[in-house]
Amino acid sequence: MSNWLRIAMFASLAALSAHAQRLVVDGALDFGLVTADLRVERQLRLRNAGKKPLRISRVQVSCGCLAAELKNERLAPGEETLLVIQLDASQVSGHFERSLRIVSNDLEQAGHFVRIRGEVAVATGPSQATEAVDESGWRPREVLIKVAAPMRSMADLACDLQCDSGASVHRAGGWICLTLKDDESVTAALRRLSKHAEVLYAQPNYVYEPREVPNDPDFGIQWALQNTGQAIGTGQNAQGVPGADMQVLAAWELNQGASGGNGAIVAVLDNGVDYTHPELNGQMWDGTNCLDHNGDPLGDCIHGYDYSTSLGDTDPMPVSSDHGTHVAGVIGAAANNGIGIAGIAPNTKIMAVRSSNYSSVDFVKGIYFAAHNGATVINASWGYAASTCQTIRDEGQTTLPIGDRALYDAIADFPGLFVGAAGNSNREHNGSSWFDSTDYGHTVAGCWDALPNVFNVGASDNHDTRWTSSDWGLYVDILAPGKSIYSLSVDEKYVQKSGTSMAAPQAAAVAALIWGFRPELTVADVREYLFQGGECIATTSPYFTSDDAYCGAGFAKRLNAYRPLATLDTPTVTKLRAYTDSTLTVEITDGGAIDGGQPYWTWDPPQGQG
Repeated sequence: MSNWLRIAMFASLAALSAHAQRLVVDGALDFGLVTADLRVERQLRLRNAGKKPLRISRVQVSCGCLAAELKNERLAPGEETLLVIQLDASQVSGHFERSLRIVSNDLEQAGHFVRIRGEVAVATGPSQATEAVDESGWRPREVLIKVAAPMRSMADLACDLQCDSGASVHRAGGWICLTLKDDESVTAALRRLSKHAEVLYAQPNYVYEPREVPNDPDFGIQWALQNTGQAIGTGQNAQGVPGADMQVLAAWELNQGASGGNGAIVAVLDNGVDYTHPELNGQMWDGTNCLDHNGDPLGDCIHGYDYSTSLGDTDPMPVSSDHGTHVAGVIGAAANNGIGIAGIAPNTKIMAVRSSNYSSVDFVKGIYFAAHNGATVINASWGYAASTCQTIRDEGQTTLPIGDRALYDAIADFPGLFVGAAGNSNREHNGSSWFDSTDYGHTVAGCWDALPNVFNVGASDNHDTRWTSSDWGLYVDILAPGKSIYSLSVDEKYVQKSGTSMAAPQAAAVAALIWGFRPELTVADVREYLFQGGECIATTSPYFTSDDAYCGAGFAKRLNAYRPLATLDTPTVTKLRAYTDSTLTVEITDGGAIDGGQPYWTWDPPQGQG
């Protein structure tokens, strides 16, 4: 078939579908928290966005626990209808995910799949009704709720829910932060609000903590980039092991984090970044035309945004702590500027997303801000000291899950790679936080399903073994240098820090290098290159980061910056020699690519062969 005929056919099909019937439906439906043995209904709105009548022929559900009733199967152009979905909670327990399929005469997509999820509360005995609940890791007088469709003002909703005030956290997700009255505890409010008909979920506003233990002239101190065996600090183990580094210099021979002059954007979700530091003032993301966390135009974001609920300004400059500035320096401090240090991905742009409170509300808004403004990677060098898979008893009859679903949902919605710090407690990372990834054969032993866009990083030291305080286990994807990492501080200074907070940005930076080299790669691709490109290093069993099948018992994966790029650096074919028979050949010349897309080649057939 000739090219012009093929193009004409595609153009005709496109013109036909542009005027045809088109079904628009939400991609997910959340039943929220449901009491066992109840039957609960939710509604899904369907619309014909095309210019011809639409007919819905059937709705298929994935289990006997669901039933669906369509109000109107024929829709005129622009018309809407409701699909009523009923859940029989007696047939499921705990967290569940199901699906349904809507089949129609939509020419572009005959079958639309809708993801359905929820949480069924488990009935328990009455003996635990008055159990004590530790609220020390929660923001006082604040509760997050998720509602299906807030149709009223925040003031009216807060009044109806017997709270002082309410503020939207994320409009599309339906998350709202309520301020409680002075005489009500968070636990009491959670028990009360979980029963309310409008509330899908109720949870605390969790408070997180940073994961640190408190011709560039200082490049020699950066053992993670080039380890010559130099001494880091003093003491018996100060001397490093030559070669126990990430081969960053070799990686820079291939790429420094840019593709066509535009580096990847890494959002530093932390307590602020000193963007006036000489090593960062040319490295920051331009927020002139920024969008807010709901995707609405905002503008003039000064290299990022401050979502700290206790502060009135939106400037992401830190007040005193240098944690976020140190992290940003590891990722993208300027290189070859004649001062200080060099970041691993110096052509990357740093987006500063600040929260001085390290709270759920701030981080949820920050993640959606990063997503709406084009961040490819989020670095999250913080975590929760205990488990967020928490539950409370409701008057002794039902166990209510109150984990941080708001933050989990935000991470799941982020279209890029979310890099987290494993923790500094020298314990097995047991899968009870959202820093759990869809990995290599293991299952999540916690209340959260694994997320395919999360990469969880532990810390190694300059002897190429696990740093003694780093968390470990199957839910840690990889180790990266985290002991005695020299980077930036506020007020044009430098400082050395240790922690998985320092290890996570090493992985975030290498991800930026990979995307700068090959921007077309998916999140799954980049995670796989990060993991498979790691080196197996000896460490004390059972302190592994992955299944023994990958490195063997007593070994762990340690991040390497060069190997993923070397794997991707495939040779380009510029000339081919085609043989038509034993005596005739033809020279084929690489013609490059058309507008950076499909490659093409040119050749002249031999005489008599055209």
